[in-house]
Amino acid sequence: MDPNEYERILSTKSIVFLSKPNCKWCVELSTYLQTNNIDFHKIDVNEMDYGVELVELVKKKYTVKSYPICFKDSIFVGSKDELIEAIRDSKFNDINNI
Repeated sequence: MDPNEYERILSTKSIVFLSKPNCKWCVELSTYLQTNNIDFHKIDVNEMDYGVELVELVKKKYTVKSYPICFKDSIFVGSKDELIEAIRDSKFNDINNI
């Protein structure tokens, strides 16, 4: 996979996560984001031509053990819970900067 393509994928939305079919935590994250009207890009790696390559690239770069594999503002965040915490922290910081 071309590294530029990797960067392009991560920059499509503020929230991007890699998903796979039948992933309970992926569904929970999608529901949370939709419920809170947060724009996101969910990428099902099994539906991509180079999904396996993308996951391998991410695994080499970061410690990844489960799905969803989450990014915020093109930065690796980690799991569903870590992404939700980062979203909550950024909302809190935005409120404090008003």
